[in-house]
Amino acid sequence: MRKVTISTFQVSEETIESSFKKFKGNQKISVCVPCRNEESSIGGIISSLKKELLANEYIDEIIVIDDSSTDSTSTIARKAGAKVIPIEEINSIYGQGRGKGNALWASLIVSEGDIVVWVDGDLRNFQPIWVQQLAFPLLKNDSIHLVKADYKRSEESGGGGRNTELVAKPLLSMHFPALSKIKQPLAGEYAVRRSAISEINLMQGWGVEIGMLIDFERHFGAQSIAQSDLGKREHRHRSLKDLSIQSAEILATVHKRIDTTRNINSLNLTFTNSENASIELNLDERISINDLKIRLSTELKTGSK
Repeated sequence: MRKVTISTFQVSEETIESSFKKFKGNQKISVCVPCRNEESSIGGIISSLKKELLANEYIDEIIVIDDSSTDSTSTIARKAGAKVIPIEEINSIYGQGRGKGNALWASLIVSEGDIVVWVDGDLRNFQPIWVQQLAFPLLKNDSIHLVKADYKRSEESGGGGRNTELVAKPLLSMHFPALSKIKQPLAGEYAVRRSAISEINLMQGWGVEIGMLIDFERHFGAQSIAQSDLGKREHRHRSLKDLSIQSAEILATVHKRIDTTRNINSLNLTFTNSENASIELNLDERISINDLKIRLSTELKTGSK
């Protein structure tokens, strides 16, 4: 059997200037930022996206999904030029959900792009070119459906990547070796083709990124996944207390996909942290966008809900 290699792209500024719009053609690109309480960073991200990309027609819309922020994230993002959607608006229509994955799913509902580029809202050194570097492989190659960011973490600000190196990469290497060459499997910066992402369910919690990788590999093959070199990335670091919840949900998500016949209720879904507090893990899923359309169409025809 031929070994599948996941391609790594290095998209230069010269390539973007000469070829990006040619390959983009009439395709729409949406940039979506899920965030909660990111008032210190969201304004700069949105302003730079608007000035460098939206104004120059490299992208077609900027959407912020405000995941129940209690600070000024929503106001700042809106003033900077984003369309801001409160997560409560989506939950009120499609049923309650919670977690980062729920916010990503919501962004698929409210965006229009043929290509969706997700960017975390806590980035400290965001560069608009990253969006183009993530989207370009999708524009150029129809067989690629998901492009993850490949980057180095700044050692000056503490490095980071603890869950990536200690949890995600060992799990993928042992159980899903075709994905073991992905350097940043938990990266919050990545681009997807709408036609592909619409076919898979999304985990609602912290398992969304690793679950998405596994599901893309199973649905479309490892050759449908690529990574793009973005250089160096800096973001807000989380406490070990927060990271422990993330790691537990990542582990549980992978276990769920190792044995798809196993009832998820047979797993212990309560995590006990270092303070002996019991925390319920979020392993809920949102149905695929295609299944949602079928369900809504059926409800419209039958008059049920």
